Amino acid sequence: MREQKEPKSFSDVVDILSEKIDGVEATLSKRIDEVETSLSKRIDKVEISLSKRINEVETSLSKRIDEVEESLGGAVDVLALQIHGINGRLDGIDGRLDGIDKRLDGHDTRFDLLEEGLDRRFASLHGDMMQVIGMGNDKLLAVVDVLHGKGTVTTPERRTIRLMKPFPRR
Repeated sequence: MREQKEPKSFSDVVDILSEKIDGVEATLSKRIDEVETSLSKRIDKVEISLSKRINEVETSLSKRIDEVEESLGGAVDVLALQIHGINGRLDGIDGRLDGIDKRLDGHDTRFDLLEEGLDRRFASLHGDMMQVIGMGNDKLLAVVDVLHGKGTVTTPERRTIRLMKPFPRR
């Protein structure tokens, strides 16, 4: 940025104010990028954690099934007696898998809630940014009014500046 000096013309005022607005815009843009990166990393960590947990449960269930198969290596009579027990155990495993499915559905719901929360936060951030930009706009208009009062800025120049975006006023 340039050194602050006494503006000699309307163009100097506009240049100084433009630099300040550009600085605020760059700062806000950088902060948005940081927030987006941070949230993306957090989501990635949650996804990795869930994948690891699913793999652990799958491995555990696979080991249990293997143990059941080994215990059935006995006689046919023993197998006939144990089939009923095995069916019960398999139903339990199905129940556990259903429980896992339900927990995964719960994670989907949590991700949906996380997404909704992020949407609200981004909307709030957008509102905050608009408020900051509006304050900058108010300051610019106040400076223009002071300069108009001192006769530095003519009425048509004042009107032109006041009608500029982002928040035009009459």
